[in-house]
Amino acid sequence: MDEYIAKDNNNPINIQNEPNYCEDCGEAKEMLEGEEVCVRCINEEEELNEIKIECKDYVLYDRANNRLVKFEKSGDIVLYGIKEEAQDDCYGNEEVIQFEKLPKDKQEEIIKQIY
Repeated sequence: MDEYIAKDNNNPINIQNEPNYCEDCGEAKEMLEGEEVCVRCINEEEELNEIKIECKDYVLYDRANNRLVKFEKSGDIVLYGIKEEAQDDCYGNEEVIQFEKLPKDKQEEIIKQIY
């Protein structure tokens, strides 16, 4: 049985023909090997996996909330080249941690910011 919904002009459309959209990027999902996936997100993930970065910078990491300290205006993650500078800015739950010791999802967040 077909399912229908009404558009603004009250013309019914078959919702089974409407594409599903990715929750992360908003792109229409496509069928790939029998599974509906977001090709854009897959490509971005593959590109991130190919990036080999050697970063000795430090960040302020709030482990309890899984958050990195960011600049208020730009929203960019604050990167420190000198550990002592990071320690001077460290408050509350934050800890100074080197890029390579961060959880993978936080490393990817920094890579996305840089590239």
